[in-house]
Amino acid sequence: MGAVLSGSRPDPVVSADLRAERRDAFTRGLKAVSPGLIALSVWGLVTGVAMVNGGLTQSAAVTMSLLVYAGSAQLTALPLIVAGAPLWLIFVAGFVVNLRFVIFGAALHPFFKNLPWPKRLLLGFLTVDVAFVVFMPRFADARVKGTSEQRWYYLGMILPSWAIWQVTSITGIALGAQVPPSWSLGFAATLALTATATQRVREDIVTHLKLRAPQCYVASFNRPNLMYRVIAKNKPYDQLLDFLRARPTDGGIVYCQSRKSAERVAANLSEDGVPSQPYHAGLTPKQRSAHQEAFLRDEIRVVCATIAFGMGINKPNVRFVVHYDLPKNIEGYYQETGRAGRDGLPGECVLLFSPGDVVKQMRFVEEKPSQREQQFAREQLQQMVHYAESRECRRSELLAYFSETFPPGNCGACDNCLSPRETFDGSLSAQKFLSCVYRIREKSGFGTGANHVIEVLTGADTEKIRKWGHAQLSTYNIGIEHSRAEWAAIGRELIRLGFLRQTSGSFSIVELTDDGLAALKARTQITLTRPVTAPERKAPRVGEIICDEKLFARLRELRKRLADERGLPAYIVFSDVSLRQMARIYPQNERDFTRISGVGEKKLHEFGETFIAEIAAHLQDNTQQRFENDAPSAPPLSRRGIGDSARETMRQFRAGKPVAQIARDRNVTTSTILGHIAEAIEGGEPVDLDRLVPPDEQKQIAAAFDRIGFAALSPIHEALGGAIDYGKIRIVRAAMNVAETSDRADVRR
Repeated sequence: MGAVLSGSRPDPVVSADLRAERRDAFTRGLKAVSPGLIALSVWGLVTGVAMVNGGLTQSAAVTMSLLVYAGSAQLTALPLIVAGAPLWLIFVAGFVVNLRFVIFGAALHPFFKNLPWPKRLLLGFLTVDVAFVVFMPRFADARVKGTSEQRWYYLGMILPSWAIWQVTSITGIALGAQVPPSWSLGFAATLALTATATQRVREDIVTHLKLRAPQCYVASFNRPNLMYRVIAKNKPYDQLLDFLRARPTDGGIVYCQSRKSAERVAANLSEDGVPSQPYHAGLTPKQRSAHQEAFLRDEIRVVCATIAFGMGINKPNVRFVVHYDLPKNIEGYYQETGRAGRDGLPGECVLLFSPGDVVKQMRFVEEKPSQREQQFAREQLQQMVHYAESRECRRSELLAYFSETFPPGNCGACDNCLSPRETFDGSLSAQKFLSCVYRIREKSGFGTGANHVIEVLTGADTEKIRKWGHAQLSTYNIGIEHSRAEWAAIGRELIRLGFLRQTSGSFSIVELTDDGLAALKARTQITLTRPVTAPERKAPRVGEIICDEKLFARLRELRKRLADERGLPAYIVFSDVSLRQMARIYPQNERDFTRISGVGEKKLHEFGETFIAEIAAHLQDNTQQRFENDAPSAPPLSRRGIGDSARETMRQFRAGKPVAQIARDRNVTTSTILGHIAEAIEGGEPVDLDRLVPPDEQKQIAAAFDRIGFAALSPIHEALGGAIDYGKIRIVRAAMNVAETSDRADVRR
């Protein structure tokens, strides 16, 4: 028993030698790994910083984080493996070490932050498992067969590495949250780019991307080669056509509010000799691509696009951008106008503005799902209206929206700088408006919208005025010197000048500001801007078609002779439009003659040979003239004053559809369709009357107008015994009016 007990005690000499051997083995292991410890320290810092502030892409962040996870698990497990610890303890130790990454998600890339907890834990578990699969075989011999000296040698290599890795990687993570973004250690940085961004949008970008102390670089929004103009909308299609015909070689974009409008404008322009195509989200990708390619290749001059659908067109020579309808905000307007003049050459940006467009846009605003979205959209629309009606420099107003200051003075490239708006002393009008707002609130205890204020000023008799007793206000009916539209413009300018504020809720009301109340009490002089109004267009004249006047006179004589022989009014043979086209393109065979507007099979057979012979006789003694912008086909006619609905009717009528079928297709009455055709005739559209009114009825109607006059249709209808309907009478009257206008023009010449 004593021998056994004595033999169980460690020998002091052996123990000392063993400890010396272990220290020596550990030291040799430490020396062996020392050169790599420096690199390991740097790598730990780099990975820690890069994970937080290195601007890593998602794939790089996943790779980097897996390396950190696996490295931690490996360096934790190896000492335990060499020391002969049980496997379950080794695994648990590696997983526990990795929990610091799993738990403290702020140290990880946003990809990891957004992972749910079960997936985070699974990721930590898998990386420990990967570490075991990779490194376990390598150290199996050291664990099972290795001598004590070998195990301590490995411990000397691994323990310092484990400690340095843990310290440096955690230190790097801590530093990564503090260092500036410019210290991103050469890793890819997050770069957020946008063409246009207000200060609010820039802040949103930083917030949503979770950028830390980012550097924001904002280039100037000024496009010095662009000219900005706002034109009062009046018969917008005619305004657009005039604009395009004044620039026969330029191409550009016309923005419309709706798909239907874009298609209609494009079709009308094509018919009027301006090659155009629509572009909107309702077209198939193949159609959009074809239209865009045609525009890029200059096969068409104009693309008519919806405001809501963006066009990724990289065409440098877009010479103009026309907004046919009011944009919903300045930001969109600026982006769309920015497609002009990208080659640095001059570009024109034209906005056709009508207060009526504001009402249309408000309908879209009210369709938005949330009150917050509606409020924001109203504010943006109000800013757009203020821009359109402002008398200040357009460029300065645009740049101010993006928090950029334009130097004071004349920019030389906007309508307000080149032709300053007329102003007037609007003190009295302003006092009336401000006073009415004040009196309404004083009497009722609440504010109202601008429309109600205008109704009070103009003495309207509405249900609200009666209900609230506003007819008893001192400001009731004191504003009869202005129309309602003029008062609306005055109210908007007072808001713009800061004397009134308009709330942006569902029921928008106008209120006096402190400045407005002070101006009202002090009777401050207020200068207002006279609203821009489009000039009234002159009555259309068919004779505006430039032609060979000598030949035109000769053809008129021939027409009169033929009409007298048949007992018909001259215009029934051919209209002046047809004669002027003949005197412009000189048709010399039947094929060319059929290109003349108003020439059908019947008139070609009856009059074609006679008129062709007359033109040939003229050319024997006279030189054929050439005209600017002449085309091989009949020149397109300017159908002034024709509404969109009448244009659609005429498009179908020219395609050969009978009037009754057009009425059915458009779900209107036949009389409405005939009214459209009469409108087109008066607007200069050549129409073959024989398709609509038999020649004998034309004679009867013309004779009745000659006896009774043109005052009304009812007496004519009665004089004809009610046998001919109003639509036919209206068409013949339109043709007679055009002929009479042309005759008066000839007398003046």
